Amino acid sequence: RVLCCYDTALASAIMYKLDLPLDSRETAALERRRIAEEQRKSRIFNAKIRQIGVDVEVLEAQAQERKAIESEEKYRDEAFASDMTRNDQISELLDARRQSDLRKLNESLNDYRKTNQPMETRREFDLNDPESKKKDKPARVSDDDPRCQVSSIQKLQGEDLHHKERVKLQQEQAREWYRQQMEEKELARRQQEHADRMYEKRALEMDRKARELAEAETQCRQAIQLATKELNQTLVRQYMSLLGYVSFFRLRKSRRSDGWKKRRRRTITSPNWPITFRAEIGRA
Repeated sequence: RVLCCYDTALASAIMYKLDLPLDSRETAALERRRIAEEQRKSRIFNAKIRQIGVDVEVLEAQAQERKAIESEEKYRDEAFASDMTRNDQISELLDARRQSDLRKLNESLNDYRKTNQPMETRREFDLNDPESKKKDKPARVSDDDPRCQVSSIQKLQGEDLHHKERVKLQQEQAREWYRQQMEEKELARRQQEHADRMYEKRALEMDRKARELAEAETQCRQAIQLATKELNQTLVRQYMSLLGYVSFFRLRKSRRSDGWKKRRRRTITSPNWPITFRAEIGRA
């Protein structure tokens, strides 16, 4: 197919007289394919070389070759495994020997230190002495120790040497203060109760006096009202009597008719003439 395309392209170029340059790589690839196709045709169409079926001898040779390769690989793996085992054993022995040598070296070094370099002869023994706290002086001998300066922070408020006695005295003082407070509270409560009772008594007395004053004021007001009423009635009676006399004389002067004279005589001669006269005045 590739050769046919190549021939077709070559024929088209000749027909149309196209003088276009071809790519060298494409030309080489097409040439290789053409040669491969020619070789394949020569193998297929050559009756001496072509065979139909399976070549048993070649297959047996391939199987033998594969077995030989597998046996060789197995032998090589076994050799590698044996070498690894031997190397592991050798490394373990070397490690054990190294550990033994190191242990012996450390033992000999410790023996030398114990013999020739005891802890008491070392320069920094005072820093590592386990009995240093027992040998050293206490940080504070007394509360007035001159070493206990402000920067030493060895004595703070409440950390004196007589702490227990001081705490005991403080507790007793607190109990005494508490007792005094209880007594003061009880006294204040009693005084408050007494003041409340006195206030209640005074309030009751003031209420009683207020009621008495109110009753007296009410009686006085009633008496004043009664006296005023009687005085008003008296004044009204006097005023009406005076008004009756004045009206009588006025009517006497103004009206001289006979009928009026008769009524006047009848009124004057009547035993209730003031009342009748007032009635007559009212009608007039």
